[in-house]
Formats: sequence, C-alpha cells, structure tokens
Amino acid sequence: MKKFKEIINDAAVRWVLVSRLLLAVGSVVSIVLVIHRLSAVQQGIYYAFSSLISAQVLFEMGFGVVSLQRISSTFSKIDSPKPLSASRRADFALEWAGHVRLCVIWYLVCAATFFISACCGGVYYFGASLSGIKSSDWTGPWIALVSTSTLSLVITAFTIAAEGSGHVNHVSRLRSIANVGKIGALIIAIYMRAGLWSLSISILIWSLIVCLGLGSAVYAKLIDACVLGSGSKVSWYRDLFGFQWKIAVSWLSGFFIFNIMTLAILRSKTAEEAGEFGVGMALSGGLSAIANSFFVTKQFAWAGLVARKDWISLDQSWLKSTRYAIILCALAAVLLWLSALALISAWPQASRRLPEQSILILLLLVAIMNQYALSVAVYLRAHGSEVLMKSSLLFAGTMLLACRLLSYISVFDLVLIYSFATLLFGVLYSGWMLKRYKGLWHV
Repeated sequence: MKKFKEIINDAAVRWVLVSRLLLAVGSVVSIVLVIHRLSAVQQGIYYAFSSLISAQVLFEMGFGVVSLQRISSTFSKIDSPKPLSASRRADFALEWAGHVRLCVIWYLVCAATFFISACCGGVYYFGASLSGIKSSDWTGPWIALVSTSTLSLVITAFTIAAEGSGHVNHVSRLRSIANVGKIGALIIAIYMRAGLWSLSISILIWSLIVCLGLGSAVYAKLIDACVLGSGSKVSWYRDLFGFQWKIAVSWLSGFFIFNIMTLAILRSKTAEEAGEFGVGMALSGGLSAIANSFFVTKQFAWAGLVARKDWISLDQSWLKSTRYAIILCALAAVLLWLSALALISAWPQASRRLPEQSILILLLLVAIMNQYALSVAVYLRAHGSEVLMKSSLLFAGTMLLACRLLSYISVFDLVLIYSFATLLFGVLYSGWMLKRYKGLWHV
C-alpha cells in the first residue's frame, strides 16, 4: 500500500488517472444510454462509425508525435538561458518556424485527403454492409462525423505547434477540459435522442473548446511562424521520415488490431452483433485506458534513468507501475463483469444489447493482458528502441486474416483468436524480447 501511495503521489500519474477515471465513468454512462436510447441496429452502426472514423491514423501516420519532438527541441534552443549570438538565435528561430509550417501544411493536406477518402470510402462501406437499411438513416450522420473529424485534425496541427512552442501546460489543461466537454456533449446528445448524430456533436464541441481556448495570441504567434518558415530548409524526408515511419507502422498495426473487428462483424454478420461486440470493446478499451495511466506517464522519466544507466531504479519503477496497473485492471474488470450481471438482472432487455458473457470475459482478460504488453512497449521505447514492431505486424496480420474468415466462423471464434494473439504476441513475445534486450543493454 505504501508503494501504491508513492505512485499515486506522482502528480503526472495522479492527473492522468483522475482525468481518465472521469472519462471512463462518462463512457460507461454513454454505453448505458446507447443501449437505452438507440435501436439495436443503430447501436451497431454507432460503434462501426467509431471504428471507421479512427482510420484517420492511416492518414496522420504518426506525424504529430515526431513533429512535436522537433518543434519542442528547436524551440528550447531559442528559449535557452545560455547566451547565444543574434545570428545563431535567428537560425534556431528559422528552424523552429520551418517545423511549425511543416506541421500545419501536413495536417491541412492530411485533413483534405481524409475528408475525401472517408466520405467516399464510408458511403461505399456502409452502403454495402447495411443492405435493407435506408441510406438516409446513416449518410447524413456519417458525412457530419467526417466533417467534424476533419476540423479536429486541422485544430490538432495548432495544438501540437503550440505545445511544442512553450505552451505545454496551457494545451494540456485545454485538452483535458475539451475531453470532458466532449464526453459530456456525447451523453447529452444521446439522451436527447440525437442518435447517430451524437458522435459528430461531441467532436464539434471538442473542436470548439480547443479552437477558442488556444487564444488569439497563440494563433498570431503560429501564423507568424508559418510565414517566417517559408524560408527554412526543413525537409520532411531528411528530418522526420526516419523517425516517423516506425511510429506509423505501430499506429497502422494498432488500427487493424483494435478497430477492424467491429467493421468486419458489421460487414459479415449483422448490425446487432456488431453493436454487442462494440459495447464489449468499448468497455475493454476504457478499462485499459484507466489502468495504463500508471506507466504511460513514465516514458520520459524512464528515458532519463536509461540515459544515466540507473538500471536498478528503472526496473524498480517499471515493476511497481506494471504491477499496480495489472492489479487495478483486474479489479476493475471484475467490477465491470459484476455490474453487467446486475444490469441484466435489473433490466433483462439489456442482455440482448450486451455481448455474450463468454465474449465479455475474454475481452476483459485481453484488457488485463494488454497492461503487461503496453508496459513492456513503453519500457523498451524508453531505451529508444521499437523492437516490438515485428510482433505488432504479425498481430495485425493475424487479425486481418481472422476477419477475412469471419463468414465461416462465429464472433466468439474471432474473439478467441484475438485473445490467443494477445497472449502470444502481446505477452509471451514481449516478455521474451524484454528479457533478451535487457541482457544486451543493461551491461
């Protein structure tokens, strides 16, 4: 208990944990409202919307992570307390402005490409998957969702540039407020029977909060940087591609591992089954997001310990964080399962809108296993390595193959494959790589 209190006393962990707890509670409320306010078919479309719209990572390609690092690095040189000559400071300012300009241009192109592709691809996919359902029931909500998501991508460019340009605390607080506003808007919209329009309403509220919250002074600063950056020699391929492609592979694998199943079920089975599975994945994902707060905030601290070669402190911190993440996730999983049983007992109709008990239990077990897999990934990444890339690709390939076979297997079979793949690639392979590279690095 004493060690647990030490981790909770970490301000970063405490803030992330509290904010994610609030979002998780809001997510559970939204799930209950989805079951109560939407029809079974609408529920399936709702979770398919959520899965397909996350395909924006296929367009963003991890650029934001790398761009933030570059902008932060160059801005810190300008803001350095060390004495610099005027020409040297001007060179750093030009480099910083070049990265800000590149960030804004990338996201503008990304947003335009995403809008066209998502509108056309979504209309084609849902048109082919929802035979027998009027297109007017889902076309408008889908176009609205793509439009608001496109707007959020554009705003993301300015939040990344602002965060890297000395406004870290401001942007962090703004994101937290916007996320709470987003889940609040989602709950209200579903309760008011906005149906499939609820997702686009919530993203629009997030975008408005962030857009207005950044402030005119920040926008003026970033626009001036974009103008100044036109004379910079910053190159995407030379300066960012070498780092970005590894993150892009990881993000692409994540999309096919976690999001493709709901879309495949809607395409090969029924909207009702997709809705039931979507609820299970939402509960499992929310569970993981809360528990991994113990270690996702530790990456930079662990990187510092790696730089100092303080292996004992590093391993102690990792073991404590991982242990408590797994314990919290396991306890929360049991609580969620008991809550699902209580909900079915009090409201028998819910049994037809929730996943089968066997599927729900497997998804909760996967959430627990993911805590170890993600903590190992963060630990290895703190060493500046992405050695789990092959396992991510194999995992994604396995799930793609399983989804292709969904016409011949049941949803339970798909979840069983997902569980075994998590055990094989997420736990066993990650543990083996951890042991192997610790032996090579910690000498």
